[in-house]
Amino acid sequence: GNAMISRLVLGRTWQPKRILPLVVLGLGRLITVKASGYPEHVTEYGVHWNAFFTLAVVDLCDGLGCYLKLGPGGCLCAAMALMVVPRFGLG
Repeated sequence: GNAMISRLVLGRTWQPKRILPLVVLGLGRLITVKASGYPEHVTEYGVHWNAFFTLAVVDLCDGLGCYLKLGPGGCLCAAMALMVVPRFGLG
């Protein structure tokens, strides 16, 4: 239940080492998909992106929000930007 709640709300500190497994899984998936020739849908995540990278970026942004002490309103604005900006890149 606590996995999707911001560390800001829980009062916990951010640990950069938590992102490493997600990046490793993302790279492993990327290499495996490219090596096996598995068909990719570019409209889903783009050419080199996958859900593990998305989770790593969300964790990184959460940690950045805690570090900058944005507060609930600032975190909401940052979350909205994080949700909208990548859509323009997928275009």
